[in-house]
Amino acid sequence: MSLVSFFRNLLVAGTVLSLAGCADDLVKISPGSEKIVVARPDNVTFCKQVGSAQVSVLAKVGLFSRSTEAIDADLKQLGRNAAVSQGGDTIVAEPTTVIGQRTWLIYQCRHP
Repeated sequence: MSLVSFFRNLLVAGTVLSLAGCADDLVKISPGSEKIVVARPDNVTFCKQVGSAQVSVLAKVGLFSRSTEAIDADLKQLGRNAAVSQGGDTIVAEPTTVIGQRTWLIYQCRHP
């Protein structure tokens, strides 16, 4: 392997690793989203459904898979952001088998 090939491979590997590290910070936090509750379906029996949101995030960056925890955190944040924009205060995840995608049902449970 020539020195040029070595440095080119090193540069490519460094770029991919940098992108993988940045992927955990791709989701913006909407003001008020920290107040949104993530609940189970049996916890929203007396709540009013006000909407839903289909959200998705990157599951892989280049050749690297993101951690399940990072993907889940981003999906929750996107659900919370959607609840803020739709006037809800609680979100419930719909079952899914697709990594990086989720549908959130948005509820209003607390009375203003």
